[in-house]
Amino acid sequence: MPNVGMKSDLLRYLLLSAEGGVYTDTDTVALQPIDDWVPKDLRDKVAVIVGIEFDRQDGPAWADISHFVQFCQWTIAAAPGHPLFTNMVTRVLESLDKLVEEHGVPFTELKKLSSFEVMNSTGPAAWTDVVFAQLQEYDNTLTHYENLSYMAEPTLYGNILVLPIDGFGMGQPHSGSTKDGTIPPDALVRHLFNGAWRGDKKKRAPVVVEPEEENEDAEE
Repeated sequence: MPNVGMKSDLLRYLLLSAEGGVYTDTDTVALQPIDDWVPKDLRDKVAVIVGIEFDRQDGPAWADISHFVQFCQWTIAAAPGHPLFTNMVTRVLESLDKLVEEHGVPFTELKKLSSFEVMNSTGPAAWTDVVFAQLQEYDNTLTHYENLSYMAEPTLYGNILVLPIDGFGMGQPHSGSTKDGTIPPDALVRHLFNGAWRGDKKKRAPVVVEPEEENEDAEE
């Protein structure tokens, strides 16, 4: 796969499907021990943890985010073998076939893709589609992405725990994210938005809180 961002995306889905565990980008900082991520009363019920990264709330639509609410995939925790990841890998393969057809080049030459194409084939937009479809299988009252807007506490849908914005997305200047320089008690991970996969180091949504000491133990 020529695009490094897409390689990274697909690899995390495959690893989490086969092995389970926690995937987190190298530009993230742990704020709480992983053992504390799930509330005690839910620990025997949770197989996947996902977090909201964007919530339009009462704001305008963003040009590069097509969903009202979008899930991040810079940090994901899962037990092995969850169907969510099988569905996501299927989505990735279908998206790649579509890109090959649209660009009229072999798969090995799919190099010059836009950020939008990456995000909607392997990245957070595609991930959001697949996660929301899985949530709907567990709860048929979820009819629109707006149903997840303004989420205030971790919410369990089937065996998928959805974290509100501060869980994995604190410090952003949007979405109701805490951005006053403090670390809220429900924040588990801080993302520094280095954006290395973009090549030009463009940062779409930089955090507001200044980073603390460099975390040398962050996982790939």
